[in-house]
Amino acid sequence: MKESEILDDLIRDENDEWRELEIFVDTNQEYYLPRWKKITEGKIASFNWAAFLVGMLWLLYRKMYIEAGILLVIILTEGFLSEMFLLPYLDFQTQSAYNTGVNIAYGLILGFLGNYIYYNSACRKIEKLKKDMYSGVDFENELKRRGGVTTIPILIVVGIVVIILVILLMSEMSF
Repeated sequence: MKESEILDDLIRDENDEWRELEIFVDTNQEYYLPRWKKITEGKIASFNWAAFLVGMLWLLYRKMYIEAGILLVIILTEGFLSEMFLLPYLDFQTQSAYNTGVNIAYGLILGFLGNYIYYNSACRKIEKLKKDMYSGVDFENELKRRGGVTTIPILIVVGIVVIILVILLMSEMSF
């Protein structure tokens, strides 16, 4: 079945769950809903290029802050452990190859599991809203507010990176 046919079936479907997910996603429903339908049918892995290419920024853009935090802890832990116990024993070329491999691995894992992670995050947030007793128009408005996309965290991250780079460049010039 083609993705467009799956999407048409989901939109025609009177099932509240898919309507809620459609409202939650807000943008790019035609991409996510067919993939999420396949997830409910047991096909967990599908490839998400945005998750692969920009990883953490994609998580933030899609308002998956907990998942982004978990990924950050994993990255920092791996970086710390490799810096302490592995990289000092490797030559520069091997260190570069190791770091490149790790970055590609993170990208591939997030690329293949990104849609699954997003689906679970959306379902978890929708269930929490239902438990918080939102109903009717309030529920739909809250779905839109908690779902969808945002660029604010991305701008904050980019701003922090720019500030760090400026500080590093200024400290290099002072020596």
